[in-house]
Amino acid sequence: MKRHAAVLISLLLSISSPVFADDVSIDSNGNVTTGISNSNANLEVTGSDEDGILSTTSGTGKAAVYGGHSSGNYGLLGDDQHGVYGESASGEAGHFQGNATVTGDLNVGGTLNATVGNTDKVDGKHAADLLDKATYDTNADGKVNSAVTADTAVSASTAANSDKLDNKHASDLLDKATYDTNADGKVNSAASADDSDMVDGQHASDIISAAADEVRTPISACSTTISTSGSYYVTGNLSTTGHCITVTASNVTIDLMGFTLTGDGGSSDYGIYINNVSNVEVKNGTVTNFNVGIYAYNPGTANSNRAIDVRAISNTSHGIFFSSYNNLVRNCTAAFNTSLNGIYAASGSTITNNTSYSNGTNGIYTTAGSTVTNNTTYLNGNSGIYAGNGSTVTNNTTYLNGIYGISVVSSSTITNNTSYSNGNTGIYAYESSTLTNNTVRNNQQWGIYVFSSCRITGNTISSNNLSNTAGVGGLYVSSDNHVKDNALDGNFQNNIYIYGSDNAIEENLVTDSINGIYFSFSGNFYANNRASGNTTNYAGTLPSGGGDGGGNASF
Repeated sequence: MKRHAAVLISLLLSISSPVFADDVSIDSNGNVTTGISNSNANLEVTGSDEDGILSTTSGTGKAAVYGGHSSGNYGLLGDDQHGVYGESASGEAGHFQGNATVTGDLNVGGTLNATVGNTDKVDGKHAADLLDKATYDTNADGKVNSAVTADTAVSASTAANSDKLDNKHASDLLDKATYDTNADGKVNSAASADDSDMVDGQHASDIISAAADEVRTPISACSTTISTSGSYYVTGNLSTTGHCITVTASNVTIDLMGFTLTGDGGSSDYGIYINNVSNVEVKNGTVTNFNVGIYAYNPGTANSNRAIDVRAISNTSHGIFFSSYNNLVRNCTAAFNTSLNGIYAASGSTITNNTSYSNGTNGIYTTAGSTVTNNTTYLNGNSGIYAGNGSTVTNNTTYLNGIYGISVVSSSTITNNTSYSNGNTGIYAYESSTLTNNTVRNNQQWGIYVFSSCRITGNTISSNNLSNTAGVGGLYVSSDNHVKDNALDGNFQNNIYIYGSDNAIEENLVTDSINGIYFSFSGNFYANNRASGNTTNYAGTLPSGGGDGGGNASF
């Protein structure tokens, strides 16, 4: 017996060196098979219900199974249920040093910690997780105090901060993330700055906007009353025989979504009736065939209502009528409103970038302290723009209006406007106003007409008084005005006509009229004016003595 064992051991020892240089196969019973049947591996171990190779080690930093390959191919390759299986008392099983490539599905029962797999993590959280389940700072105090899931509606009052996590906006968190840009399941490229906040092809800001849209309330029929603050939208074209939408709550937004509200022309019907409330915005649609397209009623302190990107067309009195204070009307069109104004707004309002034409009375009408900028008005029955005391009227274009291009009451600033081809006067200012750098031409009577205490400087006034009315012309001033550095040319009858006293007329250029400068009264001052091509360069009751400052040239 001992001799047989010794022979077996000797046999095994004698074949061990050459066999392990070739293929070796060991089955689950411990049988060893050698040969060259497997050309893909140096060592192949097969098993059925038990482990193919079981190896343990207790040395610090040592591996139970260690595999490597000098050319960068597979160090360890496994398949079936557990291709490679490892466990460790210290909690690290299957530790890979270097790059690991998984060509199939990777199922992880615990936590996967990896450098490449975590390149979209910010503060230990994946970008997708930040959007899917975020906590929010709902009262803007910098603290996370309310949890909202992706399926929970966010109220309009919290929308501004509802995307905040750990006091950071979702867009800021996503700006730091990198993404799988070729959809191969690997994070392989850092997104550019313009796209670094994109998730599923959408920017974070768009995702947040869409979330805000989802909490809006639809309006699908007229005769709707809004009594709760919030955001509302119209679902389609609506028509009615009365008011379409009535608003009795402040802090409301109504998005017409490009649709049209249509009335039946009733004498007291409003497309949108804002009833003595504040901070109501109407945007993005058309109101037509009502008595008033949008009407904001104010018996007291209502303020800050807004119309943006609205078309108020063919209403029987006003297109947009805001009697509340400090309103905004922007990017609107008001046209064919038959009896009154295209746009009316009370004190302190801003009227900007609108077009108002073919309205019964005025294109734009504002009361005291308003700002009227960058508008175009034409073919209105009375004035293109009428502004109350203390208003600012700048950079507007107005033409072909029935009487005035621009008309202001007093203490106003009228700058950089163009007013032409109006039925009477290009710009009319009553008193204590400043008119600077305006271009006024081809009006039927006066180019600019002011009464008292105004400053008129740097304006270009030409070819006015097309009606050729005697005593009319380019610029009319009454008393206590300062007229300086204006250019007047070809105004019929008179370039400058002074019908009063205590005016100072200086450094103006007057050419090609009957009278260059005509003084109807004494008690005025003139100096350093230049005149040419007029029938009479300086006419009427010319200032004398101290009233003649000298330097008035004819050439």
